[in-house]
Amino acid sequence: MNILRLYELTRQYEQLLGLAEEEEIATQVLEDTLEALEETIYLKVENTAKVIKNLEAELIGFQTEIRRLTKRKQTLEKMIKRLKLYLQEEMERMTLDKVNGELFNVRIQNNPPSVVVMDIDKLSAYYLPQEPKLDKETLLKDLSAGKEILGAKRQQTRSIRIT
Repeated sequence: MNILRLYELTRQYEQLLGLAEEEEIATQVLEDTLEALEETIYLKVENTAKVIKNLEAELIGFQTEIRRLTKRKQTLEKMIKRLKLYLQEEMERMTLDKVNGELFNVRIQNNPPSVVVMDIDKLSAYYLPQEPKLDKETLLKDLSAGKEILGAKRQQTRSIRIT
């Protein structure tokens, strides 16, 4: 069975109209052929519209699923964060810095030093290369080098590392 594509039907339709303009085809034959072609074209257009609607519905389904999965991801991230904090608090309460298990080794380690800005208005313009972005990297370097800076202090935090 020879199934023509929409663009092929369109080309045949245009050729038929071209022949009609040149009066190389009988009027009745032209009308019958045009009617048959139009029905086929309309059917193709209708079927293509159905495909588009199905794809749009599928897209809406994907968007809904993406929102659901994004919420689930956020829930899992929060749960992991809470469990790590719980584990760290309990290990610190028992003064355990490391636990070697059968599957995992769990230890509490120092995080890289970070900056806690207590009052950004008290900081020198040197640490604010562009408003209002704070240059925490330079601030941390200076604090780590022992420099006293009004409005900021060096902070050392800890977190759980599972290996």
